[in-house]
Amino acid sequence: MTKNNRIVVAFHIGRGGQFHNPGHKTYKGEINFTQLCNSQNNYLFEVNRDSNGRFCRPYLIDAGGSTAVTPDDYGKEVGSIDYDGEYDTWICCYIEECDDSELMMIYQAEETWTDAYDFAKNKLSEDGMINDAHEVDELINSIANFGGDPYLVETDEQAHELLESINATASLRKIVRGDEDFETYMKRLDLTDENRPAAIYSGVDGSEFCFIYANDYKIR
Repeated sequence: MTKNNRIVVAFHIGRGGQFHNPGHKTYKGEINFTQLCNSQNNYLFEVNRDSNGRFCRPYLIDAGGSTAVTPDDYGKEVGSIDYDGEYDTWICCYIEECDDSELMMIYQAEETWTDAYDFAKNKLSEDGMINDAHEVDELINSIANFGGDPYLVETDEQAHELLESINATASLRKIVRGDEDFETYMKRLDLTDENRPAAIYSGVDGSEFCFIYANDYKIR
C-alpha cells in the first residue's frame, strides 16, 4: 500500500519454520497500519479515557485488557500490534526500512503485480542477492509479443532474449486492469478474462514489446 509515494508493507511474527518456534517472521503484503488494525477489529478495542474517566490519547487493547497498539502508533500509517511479543506481533513499516532478508520475503512471495515486489527485486538486484539466472527462470512460461504474434516463452534461449530486451529498455511500464489500454494489451498477448491477467509490462527495445509474467496469469 502506498501513500505519498512510500510503500508500506506488513509482516507477522509468530510461530513457524521447521520446528514451529516463536519469532518466525512472514510477509503479509502491502497493507498500511490503519488497514491492518481495521482487519483485526474483532480482537482490538479502542480506549480513549484514562482510569479517572478523563479523555486521553486513544489506544487499542486486546481481549485481555493489555495494550496492543500504543497511542503513538494508533491511527498512523506504520506501527505495530503486540498481542504476545515473539508469539504474535504484527508490524507495518516503510519498505525502505526493510533489510535484505525481509526484502527477500517480499520478492519470494512473487506478488509480481505490486510496487513492493518491484522495489524488492530492484534493491536485491543492486545488492547482488538475485541474479539474471533467477530472472531467466521467472520468464519461463511468460507470454511475449514483439510486434507480431504472441508466443509462449518456453526455452532458456527465449527467456534470455526477453530478459535482454527488458534490461535494454530505460523503464518498464506496468499496465493493470482499469488502465484505458489494458484491454488492448490483453489482445496483443491473446489473453482473456479467463486468464485472470494481473499486470502486463511494456517496454521499448528498438520497437515496443510487451509481456506478462507466468505468475501473473492463469492458463485456460
